[in-house]
Amino acid sequence: TIAAVFVDMNFADQFAKTLADYSFSDIDILAVKDIKGNPSELSHELSMRQEKLEAELKAQNNKLKGLSKKHSAFLAEAEKFLSVEAEKAQIPLSFGSTREAFFLRCYLPKNDVEKTMEELMKSGNNKLYITEEPLGEEEDIPVKLNNSKYVQNSEFFTKLFALPKYDEFDPSVLIAYTFPLFYGFMLGDVIYGLITFAVFYYLKKKFPVGKEFFNTMLAASVAAIAFGFLYGEFAGVELYHFWIERTHDFSTLMMISLLAGIVHVNFGLILGFILEYRHHGLMKAANSKLSWIILQIGGVLFLGSLLKMLTVSKPLFYVGVFLFVLAVLMLLKGEGFIGVMEIPSILTHIMSYARLMAVGLASVFIAVMVNDLITFLFHKGILFWPLALISLLIGHTFNIALGILSPSLHSIRLHYVEFFSKFYQGGGKDYEPFGAEKQKSLI
Repeated sequence: TIAAVFVDMNFADQFAKTLADYSFSDIDILAVKDIKGNPSELSHELSMRQEKLEAELKAQNNKLKGLSKKHSAFLAEAEKFLSVEAEKAQIPLSFGSTREAFFLRCYLPKNDVEKTMEELMKSGNNKLYITEEPLGEEEDIPVKLNNSKYVQNSEFFTKLFALPKYDEFDPSVLIAYTFPLFYGFMLGDVIYGLITFAVFYYLKKKFPVGKEFFNTMLAASVAAIAFGFLYGEFAGVELYHFWIERTHDFSTLMMISLLAGIVHVNFGLILGFILEYRHHGLMKAANSKLSWIILQIGGVLFLGSLLKMLTVSKPLFYVGVFLFVLAVLMLLKGEGFIGVMEIPSILTHIMSYARLMAVGLASVFIAVMVNDLITFLFHKGILFWPLALISLLIGHTFNIALGILSPSLHSIRLHYVEFFSKFYQGGGKDYEPFGAEKQKSLI
C-alpha cells in the first residue's frame, strides 16, 4: 500500500516512529521532486536513460575486466613483493636493542653464511661484530632441505610425514626413486601408465600448487610404463612375455617382492646404525640396529634349516644358532625386553612387501576379467556391441582409478611404516627466513 500523508513538521519524528512500529517505511522522493510533465512520458524517458546507463556500466565492466586480465599477474607479484618488503622492514622490531646498539641471533644455511656476513658488514659500514656459535646438542635447530630438482618433488611425502631433524637423514632422496619403482612394479601396464601420466600432467597444469606431488606421480607413471613393457601388458592384454608372465609366475613375483623388502628394510637398519653410532657410539648402534641384521642372518640359517625350508651344513646351522642367540642378547642389552618382544616384527615387516605382488595381481586380473567380458559380448553379436563398449569404458576406468589409488597408498605405506621405523623419527622445525614467502598447502 502506497499512501501520501501530510503531517505537521512538529510531529514528523513521532509520526515516523509510529509508522515504523506498524512496519511502514517512507519513500525518498527527493530525486524526483523537481520532475514535471506527463507521467508516462517521464517513465519512458527514465527507462531509456536507465538502459543507456546500464549499457555504459556494462562497457565499463568489460573495460575493467580487460585491465584486470592485462595487469592482474603484475599486481599479484607486486603485492607479494611489497608484503615481503614490509615483513623485512619490521624485522628490527624483533631485535634486542638499546639506544646505541642492537643484538640479533639467527640460524643460516651453511652455504649462505659467508655471503650473508659480507652483505651485513657492507650494509653496516663494517661496524657490526659477527661471530659463529657451535650448535648445541639439544638445540631446536631449523631445517632447510637441500636436494636436486628431481628429489625436491618427493619432499611432499617427507613433509606429509614429518620434517627430518637437523641430525637425521633426509629420506626424500630415497622416496624419489623407490616410490616410483614400487608403484611401477605394482601397476605395470603400458596403456594404464600412459593414461595416468596424461591425468597427472593435466592435474599439474590445472593445480600448480600441487606440482611436487604430481611430478612424483608422473615419474611413477613412467615407471609403470617401463614395467608394462617388461611384462608385455597393454590394458590387461599380454602381447608378449619378455620378463615375467604375471598371471602365472606367482612364485617369481613373490620372491622379487620379498627380496625388495629385505633390501629396503635392511638399508633402513644400516641408516639407523649410522645415526646411532653418531649420537651414542658403536656399542649402542650395534645393540640397537646391527642386532636386527645379525638376527635375520642367524634366523635364515637356524630356523630355515629347522623348518626344512633351507638346506645348510651342520657347521652353518650352528653358526646360525650362535648368531640368533647373540642377536637376542644384543637386543636385550640395547632395547630391553621390548626389543626382544618385537623380534617377530622384523619378519612381518619383510612379509608386508608381498603386497607389491598382491596389488599388482589384483590390477592385472581385473583387467583380464574386463577384457574377457568384452570379448564374450562381442562374440554374442552386433546387438551386444554397445554393451561391450560400455563395459570397456566402465571396467578399465574403474581399474585405472584403483591403479592410481592402491599402488600409491601401499607404496607410501611401505616407506612410512616398514622403512622409516628403522631409522627415522622426524619432528624437525622448518627453516623460515625473514621475508620468505609462506608455503602454500595442497589441501
